Amino acid sequence: MAGLALINRCNNLRRGSSINPRASNTLQQQQQQQHIEIQLPMPPPKRGLKKSALKALPKIRYEKEDDTEKQTECVICLTEFQEGEEIRILPQCFHKFHVGCVDKWLRAQSSCPSCRRVLVVVPPPKQTDEKGGTRNKARQNEPN
Repeated sequence: MAGLALINRCNNLRRGSSINPRASNTLQQQQQQQHIEIQLPMPPPKRGLKKSALKALPKIRYEKEDDTEKQTECVICLTEFQEGEEIRILPQCFHKFHVGCVDKWLRAQSSCPSCRRVLVVVPPPKQTDEKGGTRNKARQNEPN
C-alpha cells in the first residue's frame, strides 16, 4: 500500500513540473528570495563621523609600559603597536587603534570596529564670558 502511495506522489510531482522545469525552479527561487527579503529587516544607513567629531577623539603615543590592558595590536590592520606610535583610544569602550586605520573606519561607520559600540562624541564644555554669552572652551583662546 505504501508503495502505491509513493508511486502516486511521484507521478503527481512529475506532472506538475513537466510543463517547464526551469520555469518552476525559477519561480521557486523567486518565492524563496521574497520570503527571505520579507523576514530580514533593512540594515540601517551607514553614517560616519564628521571631521570635527574625529578630531575630538583622543590620540596618544603608544608606550608598552603604560599598556595595562594588554591590547598590543590594531584589530583593523592586525599590526602590533610600535613604541611612540600615535594611536587613538575610543572614549566609550577604550579600544585602541592606529589613527589612520580607525579614522578611515569612522568616516564610514559611527561605531567601534571591535565591539560595535556606537560612539557619541561630546562637544567641549561651554563657558560663560564676561558679557554673559557662552563660548566653547576650545575657542576661548582665539582672538575675537
